[in-house]
Amino acid sequence: MQSDLDIASSSLSTHLHDLDLLLRSGVLHQSNSILSHPGPGFDKDDLGFFIRDVFTQIQIGGIEFKKKALESLLQLLNKDEKSTAVVAKEGNIGYLISLLEVNSQPLIREQAVLAVSMLASSSQHSRKIIFEEGGLGPLLRILETGSISLKEKAAIAVEAITAEPENAWAISADGGVSALIEACRSGSQPIQTHAVGALRNVASVEDIRLALGEEGAVPVLVQLLVSGNTATQEKVANCLSILASSGEYCRALIIQEKGLPRLMHMIQDL
Repeated sequence: MQSDLDIASSSLSTHLHDLDLLLRSGVLHQSNSILSHPGPGFDKDDLGFFIRDVFTQIQIGGIEFKKKALESLLQLLNKDEKSTAVVAKEGNIGYLISLLEVNSQPLIREQAVLAVSMLASSSQHSRKIIFEEGGLGPLLRILETGSISLKEKAAIAVEAITAEPENAWAISADGGVSALIEACRSGSQPIQTHAVGALRNVASVEDIRLALGEEGAVPVLVQLLVSGNTATQEKVANCLSILASSGEYCRALIIQEKGLPRLMHMIQDL
C-alpha cells in the first residue's frame, strides 16, 4: 500500500513539475503552434519565447518531441550566431548538459553534444554558463568512451571551454589529463587537433604541467610533430614551448623524446 502511494506521489510530483514548467515558460499563453521558427525581422521577445518553447519540449516532451525540439535548436544555432547569447540566457543549459550522459537516447545525446559544442564555440558567456552548469565532466567522459563523431564534437567544446584561464584547473579535477592525452594518441585527426589545443590551454597551470609530464604527454606530443596535420603541429609546438619554458623537468623530457630536433626541423620548414 505504501509503495503504491509512493509511486502515485512521485507521478503527481512529476506532472506538477511539468505543469509548472509550462506555466513559467509562457507557451500556454500563445495561440501559435510551438516550435515555429521566428520569422524575418523577429525581435528579442519572439526569439526568447521560441527558445523557452524549445527547451520546454526538450525537458517534458516524449522522445520524438525532444528530437524535433533539439533539431529546431540546432537549426537556430546554425542560422544565427547572435542567437547563442539568447539561448545561453533563456535556455535551460543544465538540462541540455544532462542529455550528454550515456543513459540518454543515442540520437538525442548526439544532438545535445552538437548543441553544447556549438554554444561553447560561440562566445565567452556561453562557455562560462556551460562550465558553471558542470558541462566539462560529461564532455571529458564522452572524449573517453563516445563514438568518433561524439568525441570530435566533445573535443571542440573542451578546447573552447579550457580557453578561459579560470576554467583550466578543472581539467585536473575532472580527471581530464589522461583523457586528453589518449585522445591525442589514438583519436581521429580532428580529435587530435582539438585535444592538443586543450592541452595547450591548460599547460600554463603548474599542477597540470606536472601531470602532463608524469602521465606521458610529452612523447605523444612529440610524435604528433611528425604525424599530425598542420593545425595540430602548430598547437603541439605552442604546447611544448609552454612546457619547456616552465622548468628543467619538462625541458629534459622534451630533449629525451628528441623533441628539439623535430621542433628545429619544423621551424626550418616555415
